Amino acid sequence: MFPNVLPPITAFAGGGKTNATKLAEDCTVIGTCATAGDSVMAPIAATPGVMFRVINNGVAATQVYGIGTDTIGKNSAGTGYSQAAFSTVDYMCNTAGNWVPYNIFTDNLAATTDPTVTNDNTQGYGPGSEWFNTSNNRAWTCLSAATGAANWFFSGAVVGSAEPAGIVTQFGSGTALMGEEGNINRQISAAGVQPGATGADNVIAVYSLPANSFDVNGRGLTITAMGSFGATGNNKRIKLFFNPATAVVGSTVGAGGTLLADTGTVTTNGGGWMVSGNVFKYGATGSNTQLATSNGAISGAVHNGVSAPAAATAVESGAILIAVTGNATTAASDILFQWLEVNAMN
Repeated sequence: MFPNVLPPITAFAGGGKTNATKLAEDCTVIGTCATAGDSVMAPIAATPGVMFRVINNGVAATQVYGIGTDTIGKNSAGTGYSQAAFSTVDYMCNTAGNWVPYNIFTDNLAATTDPTVTNDNTQGYGPGSEWFNTSNNRAWTCLSAATGAANWFFSGAVVGSAEPAGIVTQFGSGTALMGEEGNINRQISAAGVQPGATGADNVIAVYSLPANSFDVNGRGLTITAMGSFGATGNNKRIKLFFNPATAVVGSTVGAGGTLLADTGTVTTNGGGWMVSGNVFKYGATGSNTQLATSNGAISGAVHNGVSAPAAATAVESGAILIAVTGNATTAASDILFQWLEVNAMN
């Protein structure tokens, strides 16, 4: 459309219409516009069906004037039109004597990250620019693109894809805001899962929390597991661990980690069991600091109370294991795991 693109020009320093730098007829690149208001002049008179393009690569807005009494947009002939720094504008004439400016902004439909404040006018973005993150199927639209302070708003996600973690909801008509909460893992077994062996804390359920889930202060989890005991008076024990070194169903749980809940050794004859706890991220991003709190353990009709909160130090940049274990002293069939739920709080 614009075959004639000449070397970059310099907008007239000091501005004004009289000495404004003349633009090329097709496409002109302004290489230097040092101060807001430095000026340029349309290449030809505004004639219906004619257009020209101006690419302002200067650091300041340039003032674009029409020839003679020609106007640009709704501005008077003597006022001119202010074209932002790092912007591209097509000037089209539909009515003799008047140029209509159309901003031309960059889209990015093959991004692999979400946009930030630095994806701004210096990269060709402007109000209305579209951005699509192909790695998580999220779409964004640019509201404003000031240098170093671009404002992008989330405009939607492909069905089944995740919304950004920063999405919040207004509580009532007040100013309080709440982050989204919900289930991120649920495991159900009607038949039940046995420990696989006796005499050790063998894993009966495990969940691997994805890396970087605890990215900022305040992120949290509530973890609850339930199952049943065999109808015997044998010794049985259920534990809930956060961040053990290893956890494979049917094998003994690895060393380390934080114990969230423990039934202790019980001889409950039949009935159910439940263990539950919470983990919350605190401190700076990447500090590997969490607070683990217990909701206690229930064996049949007995609640064994809660332990004091404890500091945890899971590596937040990697996956974190959550494990439920069963220790059946006499027979593996004395313990069945049947349900695990991990709820997350943004």
